[in-house]
Amino acid sequence: MIERGNFEVDAGRPDLAEAFAARAIELDPDNALAWMIHARCAVLRRDREAARRALDRALAGQWHGFEQDRVRARIARATLQ
Repeated sequence: MIERGNFEVDAGRPDLAEAFAARAIELDPDNALAWMIHARCAVLRRDREAARRALDRALAGQWHGFEQDRVRARIARATLQ
């Protein structure tokens, strides 16, 4: 679900990406990677507040060893101040 969500965001299809992220979050509410997909979708929609909320959830979540993605999330969140 995470891979497909990222693929859909990269392809410019945030509506599809959010469906995959939502399902991943339903199964694991602390999945930081799924929250990152939500944040990326919000950026595509130009919804800075939603992006900030999703990044906050991501940063508080479980990264499952994806430390480079955590660094990217911190940078993105600092950019959205």
